Amino acid sequence: MIQSQVEEQLGTAFSNLFQFAQERLLLFDDQFQLVGANEPALAQFCSHSWSECSGRAFGDVFRVDPTIFLDRVREASRQSSPHFDQMMAEFRGGATTSCRIKSWLVQGGSREFFVIAVLQQREDRESVRLADNELRELATQAEVSKVANGLIHNLGNLFNSINISTQALVEVVRDSKIPELLKANRLFLNNLDNIGEYVTKDPAGRFLPEFYRTVGDFLKEDLDKLNIELGDIAEKVAFIKEMISTQQDYAKSEIVTRKLALNDVVDRALQIELPSMTKRGIRIEKHYQARFFVYGIKSKVLHVFLNLFKNAKEAMTASEHEDSFLRIEIGELPEHKVQVTVTDNGAGIEVADIDKMFSYGFTTKADGHGFGLYTSAEAMRQLGGSISVESDGPGHGARFRLVFPAFMPTLA
Repeated sequence: MIQSQVEEQLGTAFSNLFQFAQERLLLFDDQFQLVGANEPALAQFCSHSWSECSGRAFGDVFRVDPTIFLDRVREASRQSSPHFDQMMAEFRGGATTSCRIKSWLVQGGSREFFVIAVLQQREDRESVRLADNELRELATQAEVSKVANGLIHNLGNLFNSINISTQALVEVVRDSKIPELLKANRLFLNNLDNIGEYVTKDPAGRFLPEFYRTVGDFLKEDLDKLNIELGDIAEKVAFIKEMISTQQDYAKSEIVTRKLALNDVVDRALQIELPSMTKRGIRIEKHYQARFFVYGIKSKVLHVFLNLFKNAKEAMTASEHEDSFLRIEIGELPEHKVQVTVTDNGAGIEVADIDKMFSYGFTTKADGHGFGLYTSAEAMRQLGGSISVESDGPGHGARFRLVFPAFMPTLA
């Protein structure tokens, strides 16, 4: 259960994560008041009654100074990791027991919340690791769902464009001069034996030469229109196939680490957001020094770039630049590494927020959930790479820098 006004700030993606997690989760606001608890937590602390728990002070549940505790959580967040601690907690019926907890920060609009997961005492390091993996998996699934929604929106735009082209084809066929040409051909064949007299003396026949002279221009014009519209439909269909294929790759839970053509993976991720970027007038600049190969998991690399392109699009939509652009650069680094930079001239990032951008639950968007960049950083770490961001502040865009280990045949 999460208070409705809090749920509006945190978004449905976080609420779903909160609802379906198996751990006992408690959500406190920046005033250290309890504003959310899932069913397992309610059963242990409040006899399944949310009314008994709502608004309960942090100090009434856990025997620790809340400000000191929150400082520890913030410090762990700066290291892009949850905070683990051992604290005394008051359970249902007044029983006080030492328990192991895991906590992390969540940003909701302009407010800061923190989640506490009460762990079973028997959980060892492996159990904690599995719980972390479960949270990451849920976060990744939330991102897949969000990308899929964006894909459906873009597919809708493409199908609408195809429908317009189809209507144009119908109009060309409907207004075609071919029926008149067939009628003229019948007149010509019916009077073939005396065609000279027919086209010079017969009132109907005298129009045939002029008709044949002009009908070719009309048919050529129709053929040009047909070629243009059919070409546009073929391009859109190919685009749709590529987008669906990219989404299928992205949604795969593959674990195979293999040689990847980095340029192709970047371009495939760009395909998903390209229709909506084009609609918003965002200019795409690509500067690839060469064709580079990296050693990684395709779905994870796609995940990273889909997040970056989506965030860049939203940042530029929120800004007021007349010439919005997204610049993608791929180049070689020393020590067998490849660097990709993704630069936009969108809304930019507050200097104070730079260090929080990859923290779990941190977001600067009103409807954000703080999973995207966190899971991207996790993916880059698992691939043996890194991701960082820099910005000159609000209104000055952002530049993300990703470093991948290059594919080395000797290591494969």
